[in-house]
Amino acid sequence: MSGSFIRAAAEEERPLFDVYAFATPNSVKVPIALEELGLSYTLHGVNVRKGEQKTPEFLAFNPNGKVPILLDRTVENGPFVLTESAAIFVYLDVWSRDLVVRIMYEP
Repeated sequence: MSGSFIRAAAEEERPLFDVYAFATPNSVKVPIALEELGLSYTLHGVNVRKGEQKTPEFLAFNPNGKVPILLDRTVENGPFVLTESAAIFVYLDVWSRDLVVRIMYEP
């Protein structure tokens, strides 16, 4: 089952997710979770020491100016933006289970 799950994620033309993170424990956990799930993503570094989380571009995604951020590019009219690592993990758990169900039961 996991082989088809990873293969389906790898066949995507562009990454499923964008991750905005810095070298903090909570930020690092998000790419680790995506790797473990075999989901494609693009990692964007945000240097909080230089204040990059306070730029207008970043604040458009997260007005709180905190990392990590996960953008789901698969959502219609997206991207769907998630902040806070715990919320991201819950979302990825539900999202990946739904993907596995779709792969197993679609004709």
